[in-house]
Amino acid sequence: ELSSKGNRELALQVRSDEVHALLAGMFHADWVDVAYLPFVLNDYRPAAPHVLISEVLYDPLGLDDKEFVELVNPTPFSIDLSGYALGDAVQGDDFEDVRRFPDGTVISPSQTIVVAFAGTAFEAEFGFLPDFEIVETNTAVSNLIDDPAWGDPAALFQLGNGGDEIILRDAQDRVVDVLVYGAGQFGAVVPCPAVTASGHSLERFPFDQDRDDCARDFRDWPIPNPGALP
Repeated sequence: ELSSKGNRELALQVRSDEVHALLAGMFHADWVDVAYLPFVLNDYRPAAPHVLISEVLYDPLGLDDKEFVELVNPTPFSIDLSGYALGDAVQGDDFEDVRRFPDGTVISPSQTIVVAFAGTAFEAEFGFLPDFEIVETNTAVSNLIDDPAWGDPAALFQLGNGGDEIILRDAQDRVVDVLVYGAGQFGAVVPCPAVTASGHSLERFPFDQDRDDCARDFRDWPIPNPGALP
């Protein structure tokens, strides 16, 4: 091997999507432990290793039945969301709501899942059906399952315009991700400012970053685009 000992490169080409995904995941997992070029790591964060809340429309134009929450899988692996919970109840006795994803719900790498309050109103606004809905308005859309152990059975998963919390928990009720905005509060998570106008969404940018600082992780976005990543 005759290349220069002071400067060399190595390339590896693979034809398998599965092998590529595995190697990419290993690279991102190891990157944080390497510091050959500190200036490259300035404010660098690898993609989050878990599902993220990626976009929220909480104050749509007109009626609130067009609200939606979008999730994204920023990892190179599929993630089983069976039993995961999505809601705005911080404590079990809050007068708010928590819903569960049904068995068999899987989110693929770089895939989004859109949860709408009402599938019919969402389709009228955006031109396609969401993946799930909170209230049953369209038989073609699966419902999230109400969890009676959280909140009040009479409450619905609707978001406050002045502030709220959106919490994603796994099947064991461990917090996976949180979005807090306006007057909402959740532990040490820094909330986003409220959107500047009705019809704007809060969009995670970049979509794969999670600093637990919603003011840095999300931007006020004037054209909501559920199901599409920035």
